[in-house]
Amino acid sequence: MKHFIILFLMIATVSACEQPVCCDTGPPRFFTVIRTSEGMDYLTFNAGEPIDLYYEGEDDDDQKTDAQPYTFYMGDTTKLEGINVTSLSAEGIKTFYLKVGSDIDTLFVDVERKGSKWEYKAVRFNGEPAQEIKSPKADPYWLIQKK
Repeated sequence: MKHFIILFLMIATVSACEQPVCCDTGPPRFFTVIRTSEGMDYLTFNAGEPIDLYYEGEDDDDQKTDAQPYTFYMGDTTKLEGINVTSLSAEGIKTFYLKVGSDIDTLFVDVERKGSKWEYKAVRFNGEPAQEIKSPKADPYWLIQKK
């Protein structure tokens, strides 16, 4: 009887929520591919260069804070994943800086929650809009043109 009451209370708690915490997957993962104006894969071309993805102003000294970039090679393309970019965007940090070698570019990512789903409002690279590429076989990613 005791187990039945506990189970009933758990079901009642979960059913009372519009979106239970256990079912909220959070903002979508952020992946991007960067192409140059000549069509080259920017990250593959700059393989071996240090890559940093950061944002400003999280500590008392207003120092840059790592946004945990991760790159991986898939097929003939290098993809960049910003491990916590969308979570930070949901918390209000929208502007990030991508440093590849000595080049620094601005990445703007804005996500919002609409009902029970998370959606991208905008993704821009150096002020230019990025294109979302969707695939039935893989996570969507953002195609960025570096001029």
